[in-house]
Amino acid sequence: MNRLDVLAADCVFIGEAGSGELHGAHHCGITTVMVTSIIKELWPEKIEERKKDADFVIEHLSEPIADDGGLHNNRNEARR
Repeated sequence: MNRLDVLAADCVFIGEAGSGELHGAHHCGITTVMVTSIIKELWPEKIEERKKDADFVIEHLSEPIADDGGLHNNRNEARR
């Protein structure tokens, strides 16, 4: 982020939470999006546990952009 001269708050990390990457990104202040399509098939019992580091949870990568151009989490809160 330093090389790109961007703040963590201006970044988004998207991952399936398979190796702790969401935890690291979330800890750095980056908005995190958990994609459940893969983990749902391999380890569905781990989804709830790994959601704690996700600001947003989606099933497929095509979901994060809403009609208004923002991200919407499970609580129907929007972020632009």
